[in-house]
Amino acid sequence: MRKTPTRDQIIDAADLLFYRQGFERTSFAHIAGAVKISRGNFYHHFRTKDEILAAVIDLRLTNTRATGSLGSRVGKSG
Repeated sequence: MRKTPTRDQIIDAADLLFYRQGFERTSFAHIAGAVKISRGNFYHHFRTKDEILAAVIDLRLTNTRATGSLGSRVGKSG
């Protein structure tokens, strides 16, 4: 599925809510409410919590790789 601003907002909200409340205690309704979208719009982007979790993990891995890459460049330059 292609990336959209709404999809990115859902992923960011899910990441924060999973951190604060835990995966099991976070519902679709919690995430949709945080982003201020309807459940139908939410389901358009993600059909299961596992799909959201996978997207959150992908985001964190991407951010970790970017940070690690930056850190290695900074370490080599100084």
